[in-house]
Amino acid sequence: MENFIKILELFRWPIAAVVIFLIFKKPITNLINKTKKVKGGNYGIETEEPKHIENQAEGDENPVDHDKEKPTNLSEEKGEETDQLEAEYFTTLTKKDFPKAKNIFAHIIKAEPKSKLKKEKIIKNYYIRYSYGDTSAFEELEGYINEIENDDEHKSFACYYLSLYYSESNNYEKAIELLQSALNLTKIDEQKSLCISEISDIHFKNENESESLNIILENISEISDKESLFTLYKSIAKYYKNKDNPLLESIAYQKAIELKPNDTEILFDAAYGYSQVKSGFKDLGLLLYNRLLRFDPFHKMALNNAGVSYKDLDLNLKAIEHYKSAFKKDNSLAASNLAYKLISSGFKEEAEEYIKAGEKFNNVHDRIFDAASNLKSKIRAENELEKKILKKAQKKYDFFNSFGDATFSSKIINIDVTQSWQTNEEAVNIIINKNAITISWEKGEEKHTIKGSVMRNALFLNWDRPERDWSFEDFKNSKYVGYGYFKSPSNIVCIFDIDDKIFELSFIVAN
Repeated sequence: MENFIKILELFRWPIAAVVIFLIFKKPITNLINKTKKVKGGNYGIETEEPKHIENQAEGDENPVDHDKEKPTNLSEEKGEETDQLEAEYFTTLTKKDFPKAKNIFAHIIKAEPKSKLKKEKIIKNYYIRYSYGDTSAFEELEGYINEIENDDEHKSFACYYLSLYYSESNNYEKAIELLQSALNLTKIDEQKSLCISEISDIHFKNENESESLNIILENISEISDKESLFTLYKSIAKYYKNKDNPLLESIAYQKAIELKPNDTEILFDAAYGYSQVKSGFKDLGLLLYNRLLRFDPFHKMALNNAGVSYKDLDLNLKAIEHYKSAFKKDNSLAASNLAYKLISSGFKEEAEEYIKAGEKFNNVHDRIFDAASNLKSKIRAENELEKKILKKAQKKYDFFNSFGDATFSSKIINIDVTQSWQTNEEAVNIIINKNAITISWEKGEEKHTIKGSVMRNALFLNWDRPERDWSFEDFKNSKYVGYGYFKSPSNIVCIFDIDDKIFELSFIVAN
């Protein structure tokens, strides 16, 4: 979609052009379908029993407004005459009267006073003509590129658009060659991020998955522009989405959220991804759904999914509250979730209605007051548990922010295992063999071992943790999944979520 948005920036025609669009909807729709790129935002919907996940809301309603880059009304900038020319231009293209279309475009471009914008419009025009079936536009753009001298940014822009021709004709090798040239020529971060993302997509389509990720990671540290970094982190998330790895997908989205904290689409994707990790991340999903709802309190899919997260965390009153809010926004899946909960405890409002009605009766039974007291106690208990859960989730969120930096870094930190390492006051032995790591230490009678794999500077771990079995006054070992990263050459940080508690371990070089 990003390619098409760039194209639309050239011809931002208002009411008159909209009429033309409606008349010739099919060919224009075909153009969109040919040029769109996949966006993040696979709107997962979480349900009560039976577990069921869909990719879109009912009636094809998108819960987040995708229309972020709305074209400016050109009538405010250029005047009615330009609007009419642009509408006529598209009409002529639709009729495939290409000589006339070229003539109309010559008048449009003549009215453009800005040199840089004029050059970009010329290049985009070649692609638009080609998309409508004017095959001569392909050769004309190649000739145009050969004539560009002493203007690397202009040439980079042209190479990017020429690569789209080759990509659509399945000549991926030539497309990558042009994109790499465009990347080498430009000094503009936005252009770099577009080229990198496009190269990554082509590699993935051709099952060259390692190169698909490497092209991003090798270049991301050279990008400083926030919007461009945002694009690259979304590309990383897309890569891991395609790899069916919701954890790393969500961590990539989390890095994008750092750059755009109020982007509700990315917040939803990150929250949904965390909620789909097999275990240990429901609280992070809830944390992000709640953050999204602060920006958009009426986001019906987030309301429903937050309800599922509350239910998974045994906060049933809050689950029902969020289901009802989603139901009031005509979310039929929330209605389904409510149906499965109808008989269960946790219907706060319904319980209060019965209690209030009972208190007005003559000869009030003591159990009415017991019910009222029980409900208040449950509300207080859930509020306290929610605070505890979200506090723990925030700690995990902060950790995975740094974990994301370690995972997606192009600069590898080398750990010297020959030095003396320790945790607290215990001596630690560390072995790293290629992509495998073992960390072991003893604390009195306890023998601890952590084993895992290394991915750049990130660690995926299993802790063989001794725990006292008081019935036999002996130790038994339990395995727990955790994560870590190389913070520096002399510091390894790890985190484990065990029995609703966060265990943070730090391994450092002894002084």
